[in-house]
Amino acid sequence: MELEIKGLTPRQKVLCDIIWACGSKDQVDMFIQSLPALQQHEARTMVTMMSLAFFDTVDHVSEEVEILLDKIKNR
Repeated sequence: MELEIKGLTPRQKVLCDIIWACGSKDQVDMFIQSLPALQQHEARTMVTMMSLAFFDTVDHVSEEVEILLDKIKNR
């Protein structure tokens, strides 16, 4: 799968490449924790942007997922 996020700086692209190469959430967390505080914030933002870009690729969800989402929306 390939994600496209427009407007990233070269450093943000490198962060995304490293994060994408991680094999698990624990690896992502360990990588982010190894960064200086300001870059940790930027890396977490990249994780969020990557997650949102992934969700943008979803064109269909099952009925069970729709029911769950409706429950969350109506809280």
